[in-house]
Amino acid sequence: MEELLDVYKIKIMKFFCTILFLFVFEFAMGQVPGTLGFSYKSPLAQSFTFSVSSTGFSTANVTARIINNGVMSVTTSGILWGFSVPTISSYTGITTNGNIAGNEYTNTMTGLEIGGTYYIVAYATNIAGTSYGNVLTYTHGTVYNSTTGKTWLAVNLGATAIPTSASDANGYGDLYQWGRLKDGHEKRTSGSTSSKNGNDQPNNGGLFITGTHWTNNNNLWQGVNGTNNPCPTGFRLPTQQEFSDEIATWNQTNATYGAFSSVLKLTWAGRRSNGTNVAGQHSGIIGYYWTSSLAGVWAANIKIYNSRIYEVSNAYNGDAHSVRCIKD
Repeated sequence: MEELLDVYKIKIMKFFCTILFLFVFEFAMGQVPGTLGFSYKSPLAQSFTFSVSSTGFSTANVTARIINNGVMSVTTSGILWGFSVPTISSYTGITTNGNIAGNEYTNTMTGLEIGGTYYIVAYATNIAGTSYGNVLTYTHGTVYNSTTGKTWLAVNLGATAIPTSASDANGYGDLYQWGRLKDGHEKRTSGSTSSKNGNDQPNNGGLFITGTHWTNNNNLWQGVNGTNNPCPTGFRLPTQQEFSDEIATWNQTNATYGAFSSVLKLTWAGRRSNGTNVAGQHSGIIGYYWTSSLAGVWAANIKIYNSRIYEVSNAYNGDAHSVRCIKD
């Protein structure tokens, strides 16, 4: 009889241990972004992050829904985003106006960087704590050409808005000397110097260096891991061939009906000549775009005109042109 009682005690203890394990496991699952709990009622709410889409230069909409309130009412819900998987205590941005009644909702992410890759997750908080839905990965401010299969940044480096025309100054962006890092020299208002110190990174306080060549190193800007690559992580300067392949898909080859009407929306941003040192020379007339390609001591660039066809050309690396990055 005693042996039988012992058997029943062991079975009862196993039963309660199993229930306790499932409760703790379900609670823990909801604490980690990207993990969903089981279908039965958890103390924590459960969310699902459906989709994300760009809505502007620095904004994007995220659609999500609370799929299970848990055993307690949800008090706050919304979206978290960051450059790593975010939590309620560590994030780049947050919204707090998600729907708490279980309906699908759309919140807007703001302050996004062009070319920035973000991790996005819906969250919900009730008295039991905060839980997270599945994680979405999103790179902001890109355009895709289905013919070439290439993804590009939607604007020139340094642009302050998506341009509305080829002569929209908000879409002009910065002007880089070929091979130089983003160090301030690219700003149209930067000062200048004729002094060259022979370093790949001049460290001269962001001054534009006058003269035909600021460097004799032709190995700069080569590939996504190339020295001084000014593009966001995962992007690089296009080669001359890649730019030419893009141009080949345009309906027309002049700036009005080709360059700006293409997915790239290229603008007549002008240049800063190594000789005249005038920032914005030919703005509204010609757009100069660097490539990573070289022709001897020359750097290859693409010229986009407002009155005639494009031109593949070469220039001194001391000139400063626009940069449009391509995804590696």
